[in-house]
Amino acid sequence: MVCCLASPLPIESTAMFSKSLQITAELGAREGTRILHLNGPLDMETTLEFQRVVRAESSPVLIVDFGGVPYMDSAGLGAIVGDT
Repeated sequence: MVCCLASPLPIESTAMFSKSLQITAELGAREGTRILHLNGPLDMETTLEFQRVVRAESSPVLIVDFGGVPYMDSAGLGAIVGDT
């Protein structure tokens, strides 16, 4: 049996989510591969920039590294699974 307890974040803690999304791109190890590294929240305020960058990419293989994303809301999730 697994039990998870979560308490709401204090109002002060949500300030860490207000920074902007930084996107850096690099070539992958294989030809035709591009890697986008995200750093910051992917939320309603940053989703349009994320979509703009992804749509501008012409690489046959695009890898998105979400390791630096501390928070994602439903708009961010929609940008990933939707038609970007």
